[in-house]
Amino acid sequence: MEYKVIKIARKLFKVVNADESCCADCPYRHLSKMERMYLHRILKDQARWGSDYRGFIRTFQSQIIAMQREESDAGESVTEGEFCNAVLYATQEYMEKIVKKMHEEIKKEYKADEKLAGAP
Repeated sequence: MEYKVIKIARKLFKVVNADESCCADCPYRHLSKMERMYLHRILKDQARWGSDYRGFIRTFQSQIIAMQREESDAGESVTEGEFCNAVLYATQEYMEKIVKKMHEEIKKEYKADEKLAGAP
């Protein structure tokens, strides 16, 4: 399953990494300054994302910003590996929130049924 998420992340990276000439001489592919600017502009525009996706997008964007710190693998550039890790992290966060919500809702249902079963 994780492999599938990485494949999807790589596909998205290829779309974002539109200028392939900038990486021709590099040992690893990374996003140029212009590509990062477009990515952030799209991610910041909340109107593009329905309420179901906003949490994922916020987490993904915060990870991309973290990957641009000087101490990251490629400094301010975002490598394909860092991009994929940001997608994986955002996916994990998103799933954790869904599972937590399901857990809470199931507990509520059990509690409601317990009250009904114990009612005279």
